[in-house]
Formats: sequence, structure tokens, C-alpha cells
Amino acid sequence: MAIQEPDYLHFDHHDTVNLGANPFGVYELLRKQCPVGWSEKYDGFWVVTGYEDVYKVAEDWRTFSSAQGMTLPDINPFLRFIPIDYDPPSQQRYRQTLLPYFSPRAVAAVEEPIRSYTRDLIRQVGVKERADLIADIASKVPMYAICLILGVPLADQDRFRMWAHGMAHPGSNQEGALIAATELMTYMLGMIDERRDNPGSDLVSELIRAEIDERRLTDDEILSMSFLLLPAGFDTTESALGRYSIYLQRCRPYGRVYGP
Repeated sequence: MAIQEPDYLHFDHHDTVNLGANPFGVYELLRKQCPVGWSEKYDGFWVVTGYEDVYKVAEDWRTFSSAQGMTLPDINPFLRFIPIDYDPPSQQRYRQTLLPYFSPRAVAAVEEPIRSYTRDLIRQVGVKERADLIADIASKVPMYAICLILGVPLADQDRFRMWAHGMAHPGSNQEGALIAATELMTYMLGMIDERRDNPGSDLVSELIRAEIDERRLTDDEILSMSFLLLPAGFDTTESALGRYSIYLQRCRPYGRVYGP
């Protein structure tokens, strides 16, 4: 896709046809030809592609507020994600509330169950004639970890994975992304109600007990904090595992494999 000014005006980061399977060549052209430009898609938005410019935008929250949402288009107009859809000082207060649940001690508490689950998946793959790293392992382990932290039953993880993919990779199916977000919110609101009556040691139960500004969190706040874990922890980790496997395939023939 050769980026010319007319095309830039209609740039769409969800356009899999023009971006192709590997969009980085397109992004490189954007940085060279117009590192900061305006797209008329989704009611208009600025496309910033250069590292230094992106850094400035991210640091200047007074000019470039996060309070209107972080996704284009807005896949969930009913709920703002906490803390990324907030500006200081509210953002810092919410982050301070969440930090203890992702400390080294908290992570260590779930490490062995995640290792055990991963070993079981590898054993299952070992008896197959043909396996897919993403489908058989990379998409399952991150979801298992998130569901373990949230207290979601193992039987419901396939539904969570389907909802997460529907939201993170909507393509042209924006209506499908909204449906996935709505179904996920409905499920989690029911889980919050259940945890209020039967609290446990999971993150949802801990957030029900937590306080901010000397008050308990509302259901919407708990939902937002829990909801954010799916796109933040699931899709990113799955993608990283897939890219690491490509790195290994490229490096092994040359004997250059670094890391574990």
C-alpha cells in the first residue's frame, strides 16, 4: 500500500485489506511521508507514528486526554477502562489501588498453577501429529492466568477467549465487537454480585473489599478494572508468544538463540 495524501485521510488501523498481514511496512511509510497526520475515519483522529512524537503525546495528558477513551472506534461506550481511560490525579489513585494485586508476591501465588496448566497443554500437544503453537498453547495460557486471577471457572474460559478476540480484533465487524463487550460485561456483573455474597481470594473479591478516597468501589469501577485485564493481559501476551516463536524459527538455523 503506497501511502499518498488522499489515502492517509482515510487511514484505518483496522483495515486488514490495505494493511495486510504485516502492517509494519505501511507504518514505516507513514513515518517517512507524514509522521503526524489526520484521518477522517471514526469521526476523525490524529495518527502519530514517530517515537518521539508518540512519547510527547503520551506524556502530555493535559493536551491529549485519555478521558474520552483509548479505542477507535469506541468498542464499549458504556464503560471507561480504569485506569487507562482516566487522567491524573484519578489515574494514580486507581493505579495505587491495583498495584498490590500485581506485586511479585501476588504473582508468585499463581505461578505454580499456571506452570502446571502449561505442562498439561504441552503434554497434550506432544501426542498430536500436528500442533499449532498459538491455538494450542499461546491463546490458552494467558487466558487461564487471567481467569485464575479473576476467579473465573475453567469451564467458562473458551467464552472469555471468544469475547476477548471479538473485542481486540474486530476488523470490520464493529457490531460484533460491541456484542462481545456487552456479553462479557453482563457475565462479569453477575460474577461481582456472586462475590459480594460469597467472597474469595480472587481479584474481584479483593476489589469489592478495597477502598479509594475512603469509600468502597462501585460495581462499575470493579467491572472496569477487571474488564481491562482481558485486552491488556490476554491479547498482548498471546501476540508476544507468537512473535517469540517466529524469532526462534529464524535464529535456530544460524545457531543464534538467546534467552531461555
